[in-house]
Amino acid sequence: MPQRLAWPRDLEDLLNRRWHVYGYWADWVDYFYFKGDAEAFNPFLEEYARLKDTPLKLVLHPGQGKAKRLGEKEGTIPFDWQVTIDCSGPKPEVIVDMWIGGQVEFDKVKVPPKVEVKSRGAIDNSISAGKAKRREAGGTEK
Repeated sequence: MPQRLAWPRDLEDLLNRRWHVYGYWADWVDYFYFKGDAEAFNPFLEEYARLKDTPLKLVLHPGQGKAKRLGEKEGTIPFDWQVTIDCSGPKPEVIVDMWIGGQVEFDKVKVPPKVEVKSRGAIDNSISAGKAKRREAGGTEK
């Protein structure tokens, strides 16, 4: 994979993981999709936290991620996390999005302190519903 000059150092190594399932670019934005569990995601997130010269953001989404191939109306490629690299501004922005309805168990995710966590949609309701379901099943809260 050719490295873009504007990408943060070591980003190409991060993206070339065996969990990579799909990707494409459109104009100045690159999209990479990955599939795996928390044991795969946590080391990925640790390495992401070591990137320099870019804000570090993890955006949480409810449900299961499904990537669309170019030209498709609905996503057909299941994935668990996505990396978006936006090179349209003066500095590239590298964002990791994770869907909590896939293989990555949210309770097992270890977010490094340098990574800012945000949520989209009904994520807070999904997290609360998941905790309630585990309590009903006799599980413990973390």
